[in-house]
Amino acid sequence: MEIVELVENCDLVRTGYEDNGHDCWGNYEYSSYKYVYIEGRPQKCFDGWLVIHDGKQVKELITKFLYELRQLQKEHFTKTGFNTPAEYKAYLKGKEDGSIQ
Repeated sequence: MEIVELVENCDLVRTGYEDNGHDCWGNYEYSSYKYVYIEGRPQKCFDGWLVIHDGKQVKELITKFLYELRQLQKEHFTKTGFNTPAEYKAYLKGKEDGSIQ
């Protein structure tokens, strides 16, 4: 089963900290960041991105825009059998001029 969740809602997302140096009084400063493990390697991620996982392991990390684009592409392929509208237009043009039967 494939689960798609926003980074901010996913339990598999972890928080890390990195040293930024120190302030003018010598106190250490840290920044936090979010990350997930994909194939054993940590990858940074940001709120608004999507995590695709099976509940135990993260499979992919993508931006929301890219995910929506992939969904549109899947829908287009289901309807027409072509990956992109350009491929479909080329097919239709080929049928019109007789180069494709």
